[in-house]
Amino acid sequence: HAHDETAGTIYAGSADNHVYALDDSTGELKWKYNAKESIQISLAVGSDGTVYAGTMEGSFLALDGKQGTLKWSFSTVGRTWMPAIASDGTIYLGSDGLKLHALDGETGVIKWEFPLESQSRGISIGPDGTVYVATWGSGTTHKLHAVDGVTGTEKWHFALDHWIPSCPVVGADGTIYVNAYDKKLHAINATTGEEKWSYNLKVDSLLGRLTPDGILYIVTQDNKLHAVQTAAG
Repeated sequence: HAHDETAGTIYAGSADNHVYALDDSTGELKWKYNAKESIQISLAVGSDGTVYAGTMEGSFLALDGKQGTLKWSFSTVGRTWMPAIASDGTIYLGSDGLKLHALDGETGVIKWEFPLESQSRGISIGPDGTVYVATWGSGTTHKLHAVDGVTGTEKWHFALDHWIPSCPVVGADGTIYVNAYDKKLHAINATTGEEKWSYNLKVDSLLGRLTPDGILYIVTQDNKLHAVQTAAG
């Protein structure tokens, strides 16, 4: 789901092929949109109130947040995953089609596409506009790519031998944090792509929230919550 606090609306997708807009105070239905395809991926809301929803069948939809009408749609191969939205409205979208797509948020027109070796599920945007995309899937090498948000060219990539299950987390100083199924948290230099340090969690994990004071919360598969002070590593 996604929450637009300004509009007072919660947006949710469903396996019944609909996007629902609910009043965040009363739960009253404002509108629903029939996407005709299953929506089981997290939604996102742009600064102008546009609601973005991806389907399990490969459609990516831009809906008017107030009226629930379709503004535009984009088709790709396989499932689309939760997008990242840049300050200029550009939409960065991963899918099972082995591409990172950059779309104009107003029109849905493709700005550029970056080829990937495996599926992408986690996308983040750095303070300088760099797009960080984590890939995982078949094969033995999984990568964190740093891609120029304007040109779509790769700046660097960091390779791991294990899946990267979470969205990369960008620190205030630009450090990129990724976890992998090697049971470690990795801190990556945003300029060079080199590893700054790693922390052994001893079990596989999912990344959570990074607080302003540099504490990264991580949930591990042994049902524990870890708080890592990233400044000290």
